[in-house]
Amino acid sequence: MQTLRTTEELLLAGKINNQEALYKLNLVMRDFEASHRLRIVRVPNGYVQDLTSQGNYASIRLKPGLLQIENSVFDNPNMLLSELRHELGAFLIKKEFGGLSKTPMFKDSADRFYYSTGALDRYLWE
Repeated sequence: MQTLRTTEELLLAGKINNQEALYKLNLVMRDFEASHRLRIVRVPNGYVQDLTSQGNYASIRLKPGLLQIENSVFDNPNMLLSELRHELGAFLIKKEFGGLSKTPMFKDSADRFYYSTGALDRYLWE
């Protein structure tokens, strides 16, 4: 996950261009696949959204052992960063706790509950 953060910092600082960022993110994905037995695959645009919700371009929940990412995400390094942070973080949290239903939940200021995967997004990446 640290390599994701480094790639994001370099991209935001203008020290690497989009093509370089996409190359680095591809390396991150290959490393993650090799070390965690998770296959990362491209799927047609709209595929994940049709099975989940609009604006959700990647998911590890649709098929065990598979992270499916819509094709359009691979054209935008910022979007790919965002999806990878969320999905890889969710994968690691679920792996640690033995499934989504066993992960800790949090309550926000409006008394809405959300999974620890959402906390990771809110507090570590925003």
